[in-house]
Amino acid sequence: MSTCPDFCIELAPHAPKNAKQHENRYYARMLRDCYNSTDDPADVILWKGKGILEEIKTAGVGLDSFLGNHVVDMYLRCGCLEDARRTMDEMPCRDVILWTNMIAAFAQSGQHRKAVGMLHEMQLDGVMPDGFTFTTVVNACAGGKRALLLPIGRRIHARIRDCGLASHVVIATALVKMYAAHGCVGEAVDAFEAIELQKRDVVSWTGIITAFADNGHSQEALSLYRRMQLEGMAPDKVTFVALLNSPELSLAQGRMLHSHILEFDGGRDLVMETAVVNMYAKCGSLQEARAVFERMEQPNVVTWTSIISVTSQSGHSLEALLLYRRMLLSGAKPNAVTLATVASACAAVAALGQARFCHSHVREAGVAEDPVVQNALVSMYGRCGALDHAAGIFFTSSSAPANLVSWNSMLAAFAQQGHPAALWLFSHMLLAGISPDAITLTSLLATCARHPALLKTGCSLYAAMLHGTDFAVPVSTQHCGCIVDLLARSGYLGYAERFITSMMPCAPDDIVWMSLVGACRNYGDWERGRRAAQRVMELNPAYVGAYILMSNMYAAQGRWDDAAGVRELMARRGLAKEAGWSSIEVRNKVHVFTAKDCSHPKSEAIYAELHRLALLLKGAGYVPNTSLVLQDVEEELKEQLLFCHSEKLAIAFGVVSSTKPRSTLRIIKNLRMCGDCHNAFKLLSSILEREIVVRDTKRFHHFLHGRCHCGDYW
Repeated sequence: MSTCPDFCIELAPHAPKNAKQHENRYYARMLRDCYNSTDDPADVILWKGKGILEEIKTAGVGLDSFLGNHVVDMYLRCGCLEDARRTMDEMPCRDVILWTNMIAAFAQSGQHRKAVGMLHEMQLDGVMPDGFTFTTVVNACAGGKRALLLPIGRRIHARIRDCGLASHVVIATALVKMYAAHGCVGEAVDAFEAIELQKRDVVSWTGIITAFADNGHSQEALSLYRRMQLEGMAPDKVTFVALLNSPELSLAQGRMLHSHILEFDGGRDLVMETAVVNMYAKCGSLQEARAVFERMEQPNVVTWTSIISVTSQSGHSLEALLLYRRMLLSGAKPNAVTLATVASACAAVAALGQARFCHSHVREAGVAEDPVVQNALVSMYGRCGALDHAAGIFFTSSSAPANLVSWNSMLAAFAQQGHPAALWLFSHMLLAGISPDAITLTSLLATCARHPALLKTGCSLYAAMLHGTDFAVPVSTQHCGCIVDLLARSGYLGYAERFITSMMPCAPDDIVWMSLVGACRNYGDWERGRRAAQRVMELNPAYVGAYILMSNMYAAQGRWDDAAGVRELMARRGLAKEAGWSSIEVRNKVHVFTAKDCSHPKSEAIYAELHRLALLLKGAGYVPNTSLVLQDVEEELKEQLLFCHSEKLAIAFGVVSSTKPRSTLRIIKNLRMCGDCHNAFKLLSSILEREIVVRDTKRFHHFLHGRCHCGDYW
């Protein structure tokens, strides 16, 4: 009895009468109709194909070259590469088309070494490669981007020259892309120049332009673009996208390319519009990026993700979250990249409600197991101060144990809190066989710098790095900056300065010196702080923070003229102090306040609550630290200025707006939290009987029962 399923009859209802004469072609046609079906998924095609193969086996039909090629094609279409290879090995003869298709399939699946190795097997089989074969193998050498594939690619190039095919435009273009993928721009140029001038097409021109653009040679890429036009070749959208993605493109050059795109097709191609948006954002013109985006008729998920990403990376994370909501309302469905981007925006504003909203969308999209998304979620919850949520994702992740990025994300979350659990996690990371990198050790040293009991531990870690006894990680300025921070916060200001001037294995930068400036301000070591600030200004004359701290140190000593002189120097250099602000999330909406802010719709209620809180604080023994008001004004005005700090306004708003009386208030501050607010918040956490969490530029502060978990060490 035949085992052929019913659908085989549907595939070939008019089988030839003399099946013995035409059976190979008959079954080949059945297979071709099966795998050419556009309606069936791969698993259905495979099931149908295996049914046909069972019929072929029952009929005793042998695999000649014609039928065998169709069987191999069926397996390749379904992604069953090993089955395809086994079938090919069973065939009595194999032609160049079959070998080329097999090489292409393995290369497309990422098995570039196997694909390249098949060229040698093919020649041993007595089959000589043709132009298509060479092109396919060269593409395989490019796709791997592994150092060992480059010398193989060069040998194949030599063979191509021997065969007289080096000037063939398709083969030469493939060689250009291969050399570009390995960073060999000079050899890419040689391959391009081998093409006869009149045979160069837009693909070959785009290939050499992309070679320069992708390897950081933007100006050379633009020169080739102009040369291409002079030689009468019009660019296509791939050419424009390659140029727009050039890393060193200036804003003026980007605008020029944009004008050419508008002439090219009116600027209505979605891929090119997305590249234009990214280009403007990369060049620092978010306004022009948004203008291009807003003119787009139907942006897709890639375009939405792009504008959300560039908006967030430009420091406008709240606006990025609003764009995400617009995206959802438009009907576009977020993918893994979108959600990882949104998670980063939530992290930037420490909006826990928004973070939970993003996490729910991750589950709905079915990308919760994506390693990139998981790492973004861990970082998001860590930066929102929700260590329990971050740890929950990390410790239940299937990919985290073997993923250094995941370990680093969790370590960074602990480091921001100055939590000693970072050291415990690090020991488990080593037991899991994961070697640390520079980021790992930066997080560990930062943890030690934020905890008063970890001075010796931090110094021991640094010594192990320096001598290479435990970690093969070179010491960088970031690591040294952590050590300066560690020593200076602990009060060892002299040791910290000596470390910078004579013990660092690399040249100190402005950030290293700035760590010392901040500590000198906190400990009142004005002269050392002035010297350190001067070094910062020499290394980076545009570092505003150094001027501010130097001015504040003069003011703290009552040297008002010197403080004013520093401010005048800032003005002459066109520098301005960053405005301080604080934000708080209430009912999934983020509200931002500045000092003495009266712009909020609930300002009257906020200031009434602030007055009530001030009375409660004074009743609990709070005394405003007016020495922190570095202005030459009366004491009463200093007290008023302290009570109008942005973080206090945020707390007052949180109290009057909170639906749950004892829910946690979470605030983000864009500058270092002042000592007076820190003292006030400790008392408020006890008075209000609720936890207050503040993330400033230095660390997290968890205020509860009249204490802060930082131990006044920040």
